[in-house]
Amino acid sequence: FQRDALTLCKDLFDIHCFHGHGGFTGYVRLIDDQLLPLRRDLAMTIPWYAHETALTATGFGEDVQAEALFKKLLFSWSRGSIGYTWYNLRNKGVNPNDAEHNYGLLTIDFQPKPVYVAYNALIALYGAPGTCFVKQHAAPAGRWLLQFSNGREQLIAAWNEHPGSHEMLWRSDAASAELVDIMGNAQPVPRDGEVFRLNVSEDPVTLRLHGATFAEMLPPVMALPNELFVIPGDSATLSAAIHNPHPQAATIIADVDLPE
Repeated sequence: FQRDALTLCKDLFDIHCFHGHGGFTGYVRLIDDQLLPLRRDLAMTIPWYAHETALTATGFGEDVQAEALFKKLLFSWSRGSIGYTWYNLRNKGVNPNDAEHNYGLLTIDFQPKPVYVAYNALIALYGAPGTCFVKQHAAPAGRWLLQFSNGREQLIAAWNEHPGSHEMLWRSDAASAELVDIMGNAQPVPRDGEVFRLNVSEDPVTLRLHGATFAEMLPPVMALPNELFVIPGDSATLSAAIHNPHPQAATIIADVDLPE
């Protein structure tokens, strides 16, 4: 339908609206594998708009729903969407098993849900005038690192779609930094010169770099390019890449603890 409508009527449209409910990973496939290639194929120059794009709490839970708003809104922004409409403001009913009853930011009696708090935290962090998307940093599949800037600070939205956590190092000229969760709770991030640490896990966060003009992702201090498989009685070699995140010389001490 999208292809036919845009082919036959694209001169009638000022904005290309797209309706994309569901979870984050499925939404990424819709946008990156279908919507954006379609727009390129048809030479679409009018902007697109994530026009009705949410996740019901039914079957997912209200915490996952709140995470979906954070992820899908910032991802849509990174892919050029000129706006984002969450469906809908208020729950339509009280049946926890009816998906249509549970899309709201508020309950039917206007009590805030976690997704409403996440919305307010998004506005507080990313709603400053002049905020723009800077880049998506390269990372292993499932790890998301989206950088935004408002001219006064750099914002790194980070999360991992897979289990586990990964510590990352960032270089920045920031005066200070804090880590903000999707509910707006902030804690200071310690620094080592111009180097800041960011732990990326399944819980989405924002690394907020105050007074920063740049943010550069650094390679890990130690990286193992392959795994070590050892057959009893044989020897094997494992290479390691070492990176010093500081301009001055450093001594690296590796304490290797191997099983029997």
